[in-house]
Amino acid sequence: HRPPDSPGNRLAEILRRYSGVRVNEPEDGESLDCATLLVGAPSEFVTIEGDRVSIDAMHERAMRMRRIDALFESAAEFAGPNSVGVVLSGTLWDGTAGLRAISDAGGYCLIQDPDDAQFPDMPLNAIRRVEPTRIGTAEQLAKCIVEIASERRCI
Repeated sequence: HRPPDSPGNRLAEILRRYSGVRVNEPEDGESLDCATLLVGAPSEFVTIEGDRVSIDAMHERAMRMRRIDALFESAAEFAGPNSVGVVLSGTLWDGTAGLRAISDAGGYCLIQDPDDAQFPDMPLNAIRRVEPTRIGTAEQLAKCIVEIASERRCI
């Protein structure tokens, strides 16, 4: 996630350019597809309800601060051991509670090596509170995601 006032959806643009998978911005009510990477806009609160994406506009700072945890928690609830959470560079504890939910559900917890992160707080906090499936550079984690998807015959 990025600050809600970020211009455009640069993350989606970057991933489209450099990844080998389909990358889209989700629409409310859209069905999940394991062969498509969905990247919500910076001003959206995205969760999973059943096998569909739910999108709400963020109205409060508290909502913005919980959005990655809420997404991970909804993924854990829906996908259980098939859920995958990735915590990358960032500040504070964002994602840690949600990653714990994914871990408790038996899912995959991928955390960027703090030495590889521009801002190591989020990876460090996640490592301290969650047993990671894998710690690695952003590039290594991307390869890990492809391996997980390949095992499921999703790509």
